Amino acid sequence: MDDKVAVIGLGRLGFPLAVVLAHSGFKVIGIDIDPEVVEAVNARRAPERICEPGLQEMLDGIENLIATVDMEAAAYAAISIVMVGTPSEADGSFSLRYVLDTCHELGAVLRSRDSYHAVVISSTVLPGACDGPIREALEEASGRKVGKSLGLCYCPEFVALGDVLRGFLEPDFMLIGASDIRADFLISGFYTRICLNAPPIVHSTLINAEIAKLAVNCYVGAKMTFANMLAELCEQFPGADVDVVTDAVGLDSRIGRKYLTGATAYGGLTFPMAIRSLFKVAKSVGVELPLIKIVHSENQRQKYRLAAIVQNWRVRTGAEKIGILGLAYKPGISATEGSAGMALMELLHPPASVIAFDPAVQIEQSVASAQTCVDYSDIVVITTPWPEFKEVEFHEGQVVIDCWRMLGEADVTDAGAKYVAIGVGTCRES
Repeated sequence: MDDKVAVIGLGRLGFPLAVVLAHSGFKVIGIDIDPEVVEAVNARRAPERICEPGLQEMLDGIENLIATVDMEAAAYAAISIVMVGTPSEADGSFSLRYVLDTCHELGAVLRSRDSYHAVVISSTVLPGACDGPIREALEEASGRKVGKSLGLCYCPEFVALGDVLRGFLEPDFMLIGASDIRADFLISGFYTRICLNAPPIVHSTLINAEIAKLAVNCYVGAKMTFANMLAELCEQFPGADVDVVTDAVGLDSRIGRKYLTGATAYGGLTFPMAIRSLFKVAKSVGVELPLIKIVHSENQRQKYRLAAIVQNWRVRTGAEKIGILGLAYKPGISATEGSAGMALMELLHPPASVIAFDPAVQIEQSVASAQTCVDYSDIVVITTPWPEFKEVEFHEGQVVIDCWRMLGEADVTDAGAKYVAIGVGTCRES
């Protein structure tokens, strides 16, 4: 196998993948339209918007990675991996405009070469996209036929921000949707070289891979939503604890413990976009998916539920200042899209009464440290379980709302503060 591979799109997943590939011994050509990103990669510096544990350390010392804005460079690789964005359209579906633009450009540079080339689409797309407009764009621009001198695969990633490197190196499984057996064989061998474990490989058609990708994301979103509903139920019964309940539920091998923690509404772009897209594509073919629709609306309701809990304690105590610890939607990253902390900021009024701190995120209401946030707040809400929040010291008379139950109750009550754990039967006690 030719060791040259092009990664097109050096974003939050594309750049870490390029680094992992180079670390695994491949000669990697990173292609991105942003000259600043290209400059950062060639200077062996992680782009500013990408916050991923261990990434800079892996990047240090790598020699077999170059970046460019020139798509022509992809023609010298045997494999091109497309990881450009597929933003949400107004109707909730994934936009193909960047993927199709990339396929037209890539196809054009492949037209002048006759060696076999495999194109891997890793961007999340709707069912029917790969064997429809994507195939058409590649064939039209390259003058080739998919299945002959051009291979087409859909290999979506199942990685989570904050844990991307492990996700690439030790995946639970690999999903390869292929246009033909030659492309399947080539890409299977390629991805196997990256993995430190020996994950099962699902070999499928393009359409099955497309549906499976959306199905996985929707199921995980439903699982988190179910845990949040259990948390709300537990709050109504003295002595009930959602962690005890979900630990028991998760021991059933049909369910599992991952992503079964009752806490805040899930954030990020992945789950909301997958749910909206699957619902839309199902409706377009006359299939109703009421469960998927409920997951989305219930997740939104959880954001309002948390705001209502905070407001309830503000009224009870006459609190003036509210401090939010955590604006990223999960620890270890800087992304805030759809996060519980940002939603709470928007829902609490007046805005001037709210301050915040997050180790990776700065906004107008941010203060210098977690301790400063606590010191100036009457109510403290922990919306993201950053480990450093365990080190803060609370004060007498404060109310501490711990959405993730990351603190020991005694650590709070010994300081004279009131401890309120989401998902525990004492949550609504006065």
